[in-house]
Parts: sequence; C-alpha cells; structure tokens
Amino acid sequence: LAFAQMAEKRPSRANLKLVVRLLPPTLDESQFVETIASYDGKYEWLHFVPGKRRGAGDGHRQASSNGRCYLQFREPSDAEDFAKNYHGHSFVDDRGESFRAVVSNAPYQKAPKKRATTDQREDTIESDPSYQAFLESLASPKEAQKPVSAAELQAELERQKEAAKDEQLTPLVLEILARRDSKYRKLKEQKAKEFANIHGLSVARPPPPPAPKPKKGKADARNGTKAAPAPAPAARHPPHAKVSVTEGKAA
Repeated sequence: LAFAQMAEKRPSRANLKLVVRLLPPTLDESQFVETIASYDGKYEWLHFVPGKRRGAGDGHRQASSNGRCYLQFREPSDAEDFAKNYHGHSFVDDRGESFRAVVSNAPYQKAPKKRATTDQREDTIESDPSYQAFLESLASPKEAQKPVSAAELQAELERQKEAAKDEQLTPLVLEILARRDSKYRKLKEQKAKEFANIHGLSVARPPPPPAPKPKKGKADARNGTKAAPAPAPAARHPPHAKVSVTEGKAA
C-alpha cells in the first residue's frame, strides 16, 4: 500500500523519446528527414540506424534488416502528435515492396546531451608573455647580423665535437655505434669491390689479423712458469750405413 501511494505521488515522466521502426532497408537518413520536414525544430536529437538488404541470390540466408530512427522531442504534445500522424506511414522501395512505419515510445528515454566544450585559454592571447615578447620583437628595429666567417664556423663545429666527446656514453650506445661503423665499413668495402670489378682495378686487401699467441699448458698456467721446450727427436742412422761393434765402440 505504501509503495502504491508513493507511485501516485510521484510525477509521471513524459515520453519525449520515440522510435520509428520497420523502415525500408534501402532508406537512408536524408530521405527519412525529408518525410518529417514538418516537424523540423520540434525535436532536439535524432539518431538514424540504416537497414541492410540481403538477397537470396547473394548467398545470404539471413533476412533483410529494417532501418529505425530515434527522436527526442522538446514538448510532450509534439511527441504525441508525431506518434499519431506518422504511425503507419507507408514507404515503397525501388523493388516495389511496401513498408509501414511503426512509432512507439523508446524503451530508454534518455538521450545524449550536447556538452559545449569551451577553452579556458580563449581570448587570453593578449596577456600571454610569449605573445607580448613577439610583439616587442616586431616593434623593435632589427640589428644587422654580421656574416659568420668560415674560420668561426669551423671553430664552432670543433667546439661542438669536443662537447659531444665529453658526454658520457652508456655501453648500449657504444655497442650501437660500433655496429653502425662496422655496417658502414662493410658496405664501403662492398661498393669498392663492385667498382673494381666493373673497371678492372685491384682492391687493396686489409692487413691480415695478428697471429694467435701460443697457449700455455694447464700445469704451467697454474704455476705461472713457462713450459719447457719439447726434446728434439734422436737422429737415426740411414739404412745404408754400416755399424760394427768392437769392444763397445762403433767403427
């Protein structure tokens, strides 16, 4: 009983949002707006959902979908008048099929609101410090700039190179620079070989890599001493030499 009393006291909300269903699948928004031109200015929001026609010859088993449109009116009287007059409005498409529109209250009565976005910095350029400095630079006479000589330019470049060298580079940056230099070096050598092959020239080969150092033995490496040279093989007598033994001496 208490709930029924509260419902009676609660003011009834007017249905301002309507939906028009069963529109032709090929109908677009501009064609629909032409049919409701007499209500122009009476609705504040419109959202059109186009339909889609699917023919049997196109390989689709689904049926065609009808279009629909949602309208938000300003006054309840305008919404009621539109629902009475537009309900049952007939359409005929290009294939001769007839459709009758159905107007009803939208299940969800809220509509998106248009939020006016205003920039807080609008009309504040006159007080901007950078803009004021720009105006002062335009008003002040420009000083003639002296031309820069080649020596000064070269000195500035050298100074920038020295400053770049002083910057601390991480191991990752050094590895990237090394790979880039190696890539450019290989590309330069490849171009030189191609040019030499075309013109029949000889290309200077790079110096051979240094010979590897002899490896120490495991025992010598642990003790820190040098390995003794291997003994020379004993000389053998040739097969034609004759050896005689007399009293323990060779003749």
